[in-house]
Amino acid sequence: FTRIKTLEQATAIAGQRKISGFPFHFADPAIAEVLDFNFIDREPNLNGALALLSASRSLTLFGTLLSAGQQFKVVTASDTIRCHVAGVFNDWSNMHEEFGVFLILNDAQISTLGYQSDKFSVYGKLNRPSFKTEIESIIKKSISDSEVSYHLQSFDEIYFGPRVRGENARHGDSYSVWILICIATLII
Repeated sequence: FTRIKTLEQATAIAGQRKISGFPFHFADPAIAEVLDFNFIDREPNLNGALALLSASRSLTLFGTLLSAGQQFKVVTASDTIRCHVAGVFNDWSNMHEEFGVFLILNDAQISTLGYQSDKFSVYGKLNRPSFKTEIESIIKKSISDSEVSYHLQSFDEIYFGPRVRGENARHGDSYSVWILICIATLII
């Protein structure tokens, strides 16, 4: 299992290059065991604050896909932390969320950046689907907090983007505009 937390309003800076305007994600070190990464470049022997970058984010921040081992700064309104790139992975397509930067930080580092480390999502990988019922039972017994919610579902049940070819059309193209006009006409 790994915790994943969205970190809004963060900026990454490497020399004169920067990336911002999209969410970064905090994750536990076990993230590489839970999600399937197709690594292009990897530096496994790093310590401290680390990052996994998608290929597109690595190109934007460093101008190369081979940025493992390089350092950059993560800047928020509260503080700045230096991170080393532990790996670069191929971009995932059809995701419900844009996972371009995973920061492998401890709770103190997350707090330093101005975020609460106790609110997060949990992702896990079960070796056998039969474990789902057992895990749900353990969670129900362990959690009595009414503010905590959970829902276990397999990856194939999660909507990771368009699955119908027609949905791949760019927004704002003439076909999409005509479809919206037709729908609006039917509603009126």
